[in-house]
Amino acid sequence: MVANVQTSQNVEIVPKKEVSLRKLLNIIGIFIFGGLALTNVTNPLPSNDLPKEFLLFITGNAIIYFFLVCIYFIGDYGERCFMQL
Repeated sequence: MVANVQTSQNVEIVPKKEVSLRKLLNIIGIFIFGGLALTNVTNPLPSNDLPKEFLLFITGNAIIYFFLVCIYFIGDYGERCFMQL
């Protein structure tokens, strides 16, 4: 009988990348404001002026949301701005 000898192999274990909180908040924002914008297509507003105002409202809120997310992740200062009690 011949022994079946196997040499050990170096296997490098690569952990999966975790989603950062900033990326998660950006994805949530995209879903929220994208869904709001889609409501204009799926359920049209009755007046001609209302869709423009509605889209301006969504755009303004999206700009404010993503601006606040960016401020939060600036560093220690950004976190202190939001965590003051």
